[in-house]
Amino acid sequence: MFDNTNPYTIRIEEMNGQKRYFVAFVDGQGIFREAEVSYEVYAQFCRFVKYRALFYALPTLNTSLCLAAT
Repeated sequence: MFDNTNPYTIRIEEMNGQKRYFVAFVDGQGIFREAEVSYEVYAQFCRFVKYRALFYALPTLNTSLCLAAT
């Protein structure tokens, strides 16, 4: 789901004990995109999401996925 205050959605998939990290967004053409990213890139998106949550005081934003990534 698109959110004007946070245009990115992050998620983790775990299969056979291996974690895979994904970032999704809607591009400038309005097309939904999702990419598998490294943990380092995922961690930066977590920092961005947490910053946006604090800046915009979004109490409903679930940042627990960032904690699960570690």
